[in-house]
Amino acid sequence: MKRLMLSILATLACTAVPAQEPAVAARDGESGCWRRDYDPAHLAAHPDQQVTAMALAIVYRDRGDGLPYYAYGLEASLRDGWRGMAQSTCHPYGAVLRCSVDCDGGGVDVSRRGNGDVLVDLEAVGYIVLTGGCGAEEGEETFELTPGKDDRQFLLHAADAKLCRGLMPDW
Repeated sequence: MKRLMLSILATLACTAVPAQEPAVAARDGESGCWRRDYDPAHLAAHPDQQVTAMALAIVYRDRGDGLPYYAYGLEASLRDGWRGMAQSTCHPYGAVLRCSVDCDGGGVDVSRRGNGDVLVDLEAVGYIVLTGGCGAEEGEETFELTPGKDDRQFLLHAADAKLCRGLMPDW
């Protein structure tokens, strides 16, 4: 019996489980656009959720110098009328992309889900600094989006790339 159990455990340990790829494949120019506008019924059922809408765009760039990167743009709208944006780079950790904001601005983890959806995990990093405007110009207001009771993870649905044009970094 002991030998049988060891044999089963060894077989399970050696069985290859296909690794899931990040939300955007590591091929130059590959990109994705995801969005979700939370409807009144969802917001009524989640009264502590502050995020009313979120959009995310990610693109993979091969710079030709051996240092390829993922760039992203994320936009969120809140119940109190705030609307903010973050743009920077993401780094892959297996099937998860950690999208961060420079200068200790936090970030989010992004992972692929079924049907082309992605899960934006705010809780994984703890906060993301959003700029209330288009870019990080001097004097623009910023705010931290932090996890709350109903603001930890956001399931976004695949959307037409046209909806993400203004989010995509052009650098």
